[in-house]
Amino acid sequence: EVSFETNGGSAVSQQSVPYQEKVSEPEAPERKGYTFAGWYTDETYETVWDFEEDVVTEDTKLYAKWKISNYEVSFETNGGSAVSQQSVPYQEKVNEPEAPERTGYTFAGWYTDETYETVWDFEEDVVTEDTTLYAKWLSNNTTLQSIDTSVAILNPQFSKDHTEYTIRVASEVEEIKLKAEASSPKATVRINNTTFEENRTIQLETGINHININVEAEDGSTSEYKVQVIRLTNQYKTIPEVSDGKLTISNQAIDMLDTNGTLILDVLDDLDRVEEIELQAEQVKQLKELNASLAIHKKNVNLNIPISNFNEWKNLSISIKNLSNNLDTDIPNTDLAVSDVLDFTIRQQDTVISEFNKEITISFPIKEQKNMDDLHIFYFNEDTNEWEMIGGTLSDGHISTTTNHFSIYTVALNDLLVEDGETHKENSGQDIDETPDGVTREDNEEIAGTNQEDYDQKNDTIHINLPNTSTNIFNWIVLSMIFLIGGIFILFRFCRKVN
Repeated sequence: EVSFETNGGSAVSQQSVPYQEKVSEPEAPERKGYTFAGWYTDETYETVWDFEEDVVTEDTKLYAKWKISNYEVSFETNGGSAVSQQSVPYQEKVNEPEAPERTGYTFAGWYTDETYETVWDFEEDVVTEDTTLYAKWLSNNTTLQSIDTSVAILNPQFSKDHTEYTIRVASEVEEIKLKAEASSPKATVRINNTTFEENRTIQLETGINHININVEAEDGSTSEYKVQVIRLTNQYKTIPEVSDGKLTISNQAIDMLDTNGTLILDVLDDLDRVEEIELQAEQVKQLKELNASLAIHKKNVNLNIPISNFNEWKNLSISIKNLSNNLDTDIPNTDLAVSDVLDFTIRQQDTVISEFNKEITISFPIKEQKNMDDLHIFYFNEDTNEWEMIGGTLSDGHISTTTNHFSIYTVALNDLLVEDGETHKENSGQDIDETPDGVTREDNEEIAGTNQEDYDQKNDTIHINLPNTSTNIFNWIVLSMIFLIGGIFILFRFCRKVN
């Protein structure tokens, strides 16, 4: 009898073989993970049985020898960089390869199936057959494909690689609708921490509104886009800064202003001592394009200046010099003013600009007193060396007027109109330290200046009166003298005829 020990392989039937006859070679047995390597006469596989030569002389047992099988493990990278296949023995572990790379994606592991249901564990799993492992990818794309708004446009123009934008909307726009679409359909978009699919309505405050757009990719990585929505305003108040002894304006303040708006400079407290305000040419250009006005609020005066009066290619300097405490001034009767005596000068580069196409509004703060109707705004005519009254309108503790030229201005009672060299006493019959109706110089000083915070712009109600100069009064005096002399002459002749 010849029997076959398959050593874990499929069974092989024994044979009954006559003495000195050969064994019929059976069909090779099978064993999972192994390759049949022949029959041997001993368990240590020292002597192979040769079915072509060897004959049976006694009961014999042949032993199957097995060689472990190698299986091919291939890697499907699904668009990533190539990974070499491995030949792995049966029941052995696969060597984990270096992770492949793919632009726009993060490698998320190897799976045994194309639907990524079962992950391959390189620490535990062993090879039992030819195997294909599939690379799983997660998008790491955190870019936006577009940002759309219901009003205005983005500045700069949208680009997925640019993350900060500005939108400017008119003052009447109270809300905008914004939609942000991710480049990857698997990314999640949140606007101000809220996930949405359709347009998001955002309420706007006057000034700067911040909108944060967060994009979370499939792999969990994130990016942030920022949209700054500037809701413009018709009036924007700003506190200037001091630079090189001059007051300057920030570009951000101008950016807040709507078309036809007014930029208000709050020149109060310590800033009030600085006499000069300077705008750069680019700022003048921007304000002029907006058809804007510049309002200057100081303790002793308010100005409203249309920027359209100026050249947009030159720096603009506005000087407000207080002459009230200047004892060396040659300007007459400044002691009779009930407000500060202010010298207004505007320059562009080296050119002084004193005439304007659009009128400038001047407003002086005045405290209540009994002869308010006798207060007027005067300007100093440097050609005649005389003060000229231009009137003014009283409203809310201010006396205001408009003018198309700059000079020296102040507020006083009617009696400021005096001839050159004459004193207030000679014209009024009162002491030089008094004004009409018993108002003293000390009272005049109390009249000037009110709290700037109480000022509410009324520029559109200002009216200008025609000038009433000291020259006009002189003409009336001369005419009266002519009539008086003529009357005396007629009376003299009449008396001679009677005699």
